[in-house]
This record gives sequence, C-alpha cells and structure tokens, in this order.
Amino acid sequence: MDYINVQVVEWLPISVKGLSTMNDDDGFTIILNGKHSVETLLNTYIHEMSHILNDDFSNIISASELETIRHEEC
Repeated sequence: MDYINVQVVEWLPISVKGLSTMNDDDGFTIILNGKHSVETLLNTYIHEMSHILNDDFSNIISASELETIRHEEC
C-alpha cells in the first residue's frame, strides 16, 4: 500500500455513505459522502480502512459477504 487518497464528495446518493477502491498503482482511494454528519464520515472512514487493512481487495469472498463481516466487527 503506497498511499490512501481520501475524498469527500457530495455527488453520491444519500444511501451510500462511502466506498473504497484499489487504484491501478496499488494505492487506494476512499470516497466519503459529504451529505452525512462528521460522526458518520468518521465511522465510514474506519469501515473503509478495515477493508484496506484486511486486504479485502484480494479476497475471494464476495463483496456482499465481506460487507457483512466488516459490519459485524464494528
């Protein structure tokens, strides 16, 4: 992991608190939905970091199963 780029945007639907993606250069981008409160953004950031730190982008488990696992950890 070379870097983590964090962006707060307001173009996501309100139902999406945030998301993370692995970039082509092995860095990551976390996108947070600025329509939510600071507390929600912090919790979402922690959640997205858990995906990165647990190497979920290389996992063979489906994204929906990973979401269930990560939400149970919080």
